Amino acid sequence: MTRIFKRCGTAVVAAVFAFISFVMIIAALLSDYWVVADLKREIGNSTRKGGSKHFGMFNGESKENFGLGERQRDFAVKDEFDGITNDDVLWATLGFCILSLVALCALIGLSCFNEFAEPDLTIFGSAGMFICCGTAFIFVLVSICSFAALFEIQLKKNVVRPLDQKRGFSSTDNAHLGYSFWILLGAAGVLLLCPLMIMMKNCRCLHYFKKKKHEITTVDGVMLY
Repeated sequence: MTRIFKRCGTAVVAAVFAFISFVMIIAALLSDYWVVADLKREIGNSTRKGGSKHFGMFNGESKENFGLGERQRDFAVKDEFDGITNDDVLWATLGFCILSLVALCALIGLSCFNEFAEPDLTIFGSAGMFICCGTAFIFVLVSICSFAALFEIQLKKNVVRPLDQKRGFSSTDNAHLGYSFWILLGAAGVLLLCPLMIMMKNCRCLHYFKKKKHEITTVDGVMLY
């Protein structure tokens, strides 16, 4: 155990930012808009609007237009993209996100304990908090890079099942990353604020705003300020 701040409140602020990042990661994982695609359908020599498709880590929705209106279909990602995309990358993205949540829980716990425990009782000090924050950030960054690479290599080219491809549907160059992915990217940005809050304990931000004490001297029995 080692001493950390002088109870200046920066650990609480770091814990708040860590909690915000935690919520954003959960929101990204539970929402179904990691990828959004507009579908096209080729009929003979003509190309028509074929509907839309969006999905997240677990579930998605497809609206296919066969000419008599859109037919909505909900699907599970693990079944929909079997043989279309690299499932290992999807699981890796999900796994690293979960690991980042664990690291964030540790960061929040350490921040609160070190701030509110007795002055001479802290756990791992600032170094432990930096490690938890850095670990969480690395895990989130790996998740972002993994999914972005999967999107550029495979999902951008095709998010349509072989059966739907035979029916003339295509998504080539019509897919883009949805808001769920950008929420995860925002969570990484919020995480960067945590170490800044932790480092503020060593910064004398109020140094120039404090009033200097007047020095009192005595000359020939007269007090000078």
